[in-house]
Amino acid sequence: MKRLSQKNLKSACLIAFCYLFSGSLFFTLSGGFVVLRWLIVPLLFFAFLKLLSRKLLMATVHLFVWIMLVFLAIVLRGLGGFFENANLVLCFLGAYYITQKRSHTEILTIFVKSMVVVAALSLIGHCINNYISPMTWLPQKVNSNDITFSVGYIYNFITDESMRNCGPFWEPGVYASWLILALVLLNYMPWIRRKALCNVIIILTILTTVSAAGYVLLLLALALLSSNVARNSKSKYAFLVPMTFVIIATVLFTSGLMENIISSNKFLDDLNADSLADSSRFFAVEQNWGLFLQNPVFGFGQSYVIENTTNVANTAGTFYLLSCFGIFGITYTLAILYGIFRQRGLTFVEKLLVAVIFFIIINKESQYDYMLNWVFTFILLSSNHVFADLKRNKGGARSATTFEETKK
Repeated sequence: MKRLSQKNLKSACLIAFCYLFSGSLFFTLSGGFVVLRWLIVPLLFFAFLKLLSRKLLMATVHLFVWIMLVFLAIVLRGLGGFFENANLVLCFLGAYYITQKRSHTEILTIFVKSMVVVAALSLIGHCINNYISPMTWLPQKVNSNDITFSVGYIYNFITDESMRNCGPFWEPGVYASWLILALVLLNYMPWIRRKALCNVIIILTILTTVSAAGYVLLLLALALLSSNVARNSKSKYAFLVPMTFVIIATVLFTSGLMENIISSNKFLDDLNADSLADSSRFFAVEQNWGLFLQNPVFGFGQSYVIENTTNVANTAGTFYLLSCFGIFGITYTLAILYGIFRQRGLTFVEKLLVAVIFFIIINKESQYDYMLNWVFTFILLSSNHVFADLKRNKGGARSATTFEETKK
């Protein structure tokens, strides 16, 4: 029991480290956290030792491709974009190390349980702040984007937008992304206690982020959930679950109710067709694709792309990496999609929904350099029965599909 506790503690520490480099508010507030990133540098030697092994796994090949892409960018452009390249390298090195040292079941279990706890605490904070007593006593900090935050550590919010729950992250959309992934994974863990309550907590917290993309993702996650319930239920009436979801969704969109909800909230205005066409995210895709076509082989490098994409936020990760690193920049997105569609134990519809959810996430925020995204990528590449293992393993027990064991 003591050994198990020590193992869980180590895993929890690794996941906590991931959180710091996956959009946490604290990373944008303090230069001290930037220094923490360089603790990952020695892992470069660990990665090269793995590359020297006789049998290379898909995840290791993917790591090697991205090390070479960043190395080539340095050769072609010198120190231009050094900060961005260093950030990217250290994120995927840290993620690779974590997925080598812990089983994917253990990592995903700790991730889901952590998100449920964080969601519950931030939901309580959000309700107190907005419906009982405003938390004006929280310290206010200005982050690197010149946005003022009220900092509650587990519950943060943009001071001028208190109705939007950021959780421990710097932006409500980022928080919504991790909550969505936790919701998806949670429902492939039948052994989780009080799962219905956990689902309710996560869903309510997603609603408090008031994230337009988060709401779209929530609909997809609920579609996946209803499909999963129908598939696993022994009741002959189980087919009514996805049918009910489809009916409710149809009513919302055809009755005009969804349109009224969107138009009455300025934070959801991006979901309007006219607003979407004029949005920063749309222009980011357009401008990055144009740069990619100009130099499709090697790309222009991160610093050049950042300087030459105007009036946009480079949130479209797939297209940003194409414009920065050329055609091989697509390997990041392809690795995620390949990892999903190779999974056993999922129907084609489930694979399609999970793939769309991941694709939206990596293209709605600049999450290509968030460590947790790379953790998920390496996990999906490590085994073709990640979801099957989640269903049959309890408490994140170490499965037979860690990288070390799959090589045998």
